[in-house]
Amino acid sequence: MSPEYWGLMLLGSLFVIIMIGFPISFTIIFLTIAFGYTALGGKVFYIMELSNYSDMLNTVLLPRLVRQDHIIMSRMLGETDHVVGAGIGGMKIGGDVDGAYLLFPDPMGATGSSLSMALDTYKKKVPGTPRKIIALHLVVTPEYLRRMRKDHPEMVVYAVRLDRGLSPEKVNGTVPGTYWDDEKGLNEHDYIVPGAGGLGEVMNNAWV
Repeated sequence: MSPEYWGLMLLGSLFVIIMIGFPISFTIIFLTIAFGYTALGGKVFYIMELSNYSDMLNTVLLPRLVRQDHIIMSRMLGETDHVVGAGIGGMKIGGDVDGAYLLFPDPMGATGSSLSMALDTYKKKVPGTPRKIIALHLVVTPEYLRRMRKDHPEMVVYAVRLDRGLSPEKVNGTVPGTYWDDEKGLNEHDYIVPGAGGLGEVMNNAWV
């Protein structure tokens, strides 16, 4: 059965069980996990975690000291599905960044084209000089790090993992940066290897 069908069953079951008298909050949690896992498998746990992603700033940090800007971007693909750059579809930036900590939380750092363009936008169009520019990632590639060091050397990058699965054999087991020019983590389509299995598609409900 399709995820759409499971979704309708979830709504029907939710209505019936709540009408019987079960607590609403626990019913929603239980049915979401049960039906979501049946329809989507383990991906449901990624979706549940990422659904709270945009609210973490107000939970972890003081809301009165945080401003959340938005830049709508997408990858630009060539004729062979090769990533050739990034395009900006719109933005909402709430003012200057003078003396601020400029944070870019992004699960994946692949080519660096999107983040480099976002930083260029702040430098050229937003008044002020930030105190520090920080990027926060789950996974990055050597190609991404080389790009950011070239385009924006002042930026500090934190990442949980460095994926360099297409590097030569001599790179395996070495400290990152030992063979800096030989380390490689992107395939011919500029997708991360091994990567995290289409995390961007999961976040945007566009799984293919």
